[in-house]
Amino acid sequence: MKENNNRFISLRFSFPLITVSVLAAVIAIVFALNASQLENFAVNNKQTRLRETAELVKITAADNFSKETFSVLENKLRTSNIDIIILDNVYETPVVLYATDLNQGRIISKLLDIYENEKYDVGDHIEVFEKTEEYVMLSLFQNDEAGYQLDCVGSCGDAMRFIMTTPMESIRDSVQISSRFLLIIGLAAIIIGGIIMYIATAKLTDPILRLSEISDHMADLSFDVRYDGHDSNEIGVLGRNMNHLSDSLQETVTNLRAANEKLESDLREKEQLDEMRRLFLSNVSHELKTPIALIQGYAEGLTEGIADDPDSTRYYCEVIADEAGKMNEIVKRLLSLDAIESGKMQITYSDFDLCELIRGIGESSRKLAAEKDVRLEFDLPEELQVHADEFMIEGVLQNYFSNAWHYVSDPGTVTAYYRDVYGRARIYIRNTGSCIPEEHIQHIWDKFYKIDKARTRAYGGSGIGLSIVKAIMKTHNSRCGVRNTEDGVEFWFEVERTRSSGDDGYDSEYGTLE
Repeated sequence: MKENNNRFISLRFSFPLITVSVLAAVIAIVFALNASQLENFAVNNKQTRLRETAELVKITAADNFSKETFSVLENKLRTSNIDIIILDNVYETPVVLYATDLNQGRIISKLLDIYENEKYDVGDHIEVFEKTEEYVMLSLFQNDEAGYQLDCVGSCGDAMRFIMTTPMESIRDSVQISSRFLLIIGLAAIIIGGIIMYIATAKLTDPILRLSEISDHMADLSFDVRYDGHDSNEIGVLGRNMNHLSDSLQETVTNLRAANEKLESDLREKEQLDEMRRLFLSNVSHELKTPIALIQGYAEGLTEGIADDPDSTRYYCEVIADEAGKMNEIVKRLLSLDAIESGKMQITYSDFDLCELIRGIGESSRKLAAEKDVRLEFDLPEELQVHADEFMIEGVLQNYFSNAWHYVSDPGTVTAYYRDVYGRARIYIRNTGSCIPEEHIQHIWDKFYKIDKARTRAYGGSGIGLSIVKAIMKTHNSRCGVRNTEDGVEFWFEVERTRSSGDDGYDSEYGTLE
C-alpha cells in the first residue's frame, strides 16, 4: 500500500473537531454580543416600558384615576419593576397623589427641579435619552451605593407631575450573570457536543475509512479486499459500486496482463524469427560461397585454357561437378527442412519393422568407413513394429549413422541398440571417439551449426542434418537427444510402438522417463 506523506486529520476526528469549532465560534459570538449589546437591549426595553407606562399614567389621570384604569397601571408598574410618584400642585405645593416608594424624596426633588428648570447639562451625572413635550427620559446618578437609574419625568395634566424610576445597576448585574452563565453553559456544550459527535460519527466514518483502505489497495492494483457492509444509504451504495468496480478492474487488468504477455511473447518470437532469418541467410551465404567460388575459379581456368591436357581438364570438371553436387545437396536439405517445419510435408503414418530399417541403413552406410577399422554392432530384437512415417524415420537414421561414421574413432565401434520406455521405442546410435564439448551440445540442433567446420567441410557436411532430425521428431510429437558417454557420443530418438504399452516403462541406463 502506498504511503501518503501528506499529513491529514481522519474523518473520525474531523467531524467532532468541526462541531466543537462551530459551537465555540457560535458561543464566542453570542458571548461577545451578550457582553456588548445586552445592556443596551435591556435599556431600550426599559425605555419602551417607561413610554408605555407614561401613556397609562396620562390615560389614568384623564379618567380621574378610575378603579379600572388604575388597576391596569398598578399591574404595569409591578411587572415592569418601575417605581412612580404622582404629584399635584395644590396652592403651589406638591402633594403626593400616589406613590410606590416614598424613600426617594431627595431624588424626587432633584428630578422635579431638573424637569421644571430644564437643568440637563449639570455634568456627567445626567444622560438624556429622550425628550418630548410631555416627558423627558434620562439617567441620573444617585450615589455609589445606588448607582445609576433610569428616570422618566413628565406631566399628565396642567398641575400633575409623575416621576418614574427603575434601577440600571440590576441590568448590569444581570448582564454579568448572564455572561458568566453563558460561558459555563458554552464550555459544557462544547465538551459534551464534541463527545456526542465523536460517538455519533463513528458509525458514519467507519465504513468511509474502510472504503478509503479499499481504494488504497485498488490504487496498488490489489483487488482482493472487499467492502462487506450492508448499509442501505449512499455509503452502502458506494461500497457495492466499489466492489463492482474492483471486479471489473481485476478482469480488465487480468486481460491486459494476458494481452501484454502475449504481446511480449509475440515480440520475442518475432525477434527470434528475425535473428533466425538473419543467421539463416548468413549461413546459407557462407555455405554456398565456397562451392560457388570454386566452381567460378575452375570454370574460369577452363575458359582461359589453363588445363591444357585431358587429365587436368577432367580434374577441373570433377571439382566443378563435386561442388555443384554439394550445393544441390544443401538446397535439397533446406527445402526438406522448410517443408517439414512449415507442415507442407504431410506425415504418412504406417506400421513397419524398425529393426529391419535400422539394419538396412547401417549396412548400406558401411562404405563411409571403408578405410577405417570400425565395427558395426546391433543390439536389437528380431522385430520391432512401430507406428510412424517410415520415410521420415529413415531420414533420421541416415543422419545419425552419417554422423557416427564420420566422427567414429579409428579403430572404433558404431552400435545401434534399443530400449523400451513407457510403450515407446527409444533407438540409440552410439559411436566411440571424441566427446562433444558441453558448451556445444545445446547448439548442435541449430541450422548450419558446426563444431569442427574444417572436418565437416572435408566430408561435405552442411550442418543441417540434425536440424532435420529435430523437425521430424517435432512433427511426430516425439523426442530426440544426445549425450556424451565414457568413450564417445550417442544420439537417440523415440517413436511410438504399435502395441499399447512397453515392457516395464523403465530405461535401464536413463531411469524412468521424465
